[in-house]
This record gives sequence, structure tokens and C-alpha cells, in this order.
Amino acid sequence: MKILVIGMDTSLQECRAKFGDQHHYALVADQQNGEKLFAEHDVIFDFNIAAFPKQVETYRNHPNVPALLNTTLASLKQLGTDEKLPALVFGFC
Repeated sequence: MKILVIGMDTSLQECRAKFGDQHHYALVADQQNGEKLFAEHDVIFDFNIAAFPKQVETYRNHPNVPALLNTTLASLKQLGTDEKLPALVFGFC
């Protein structure tokens, strides 16, 4: 599986520890740098969404890529979107 991690190196390390080294990982610092890679990956883990809540709109353009957003500090509703997000956007803590 190809996993895109949006966050810091510690976020990447956490994903590797949980999912193992058999997967292929890519790390980017923010959604803007990651968006061009969305279609190339099977799943996205976004650890930075609370710091950049308006970037939740980025996922609207990519309804076929599962995206898991770190909602420890902000729920999906608190991220401030008035419109529905694609069905493949989930929150995790």
C-alpha cells in the first residue's frame, strides 16, 4: 500500500510503527505540497489539519482517495466546512 503522510517526521514514524515496513510511505509537510501526490497514494494520513483547518477544502477535489484527518484537536465539524466532504474523508484521534 502507498501511504501519504502529511505532517512531521514523528508522524511518519508513528505510521511505520503501526502499519509496518511492508508499505511504501511518502512524507510532506502540508496539504498544498501533498495535493499533487494524492492520486498516487492509496490512503492519506493528515496529522496537520488542525493547524491548517481551511485546507480541509483540499480534499473536496479528491473524492476517490481515502483521507484520514487527525481530529484530536478539532472535529470534522469544527474544521469549518459548510458543505459535505467526500465520503472517503474520516477523522481519527
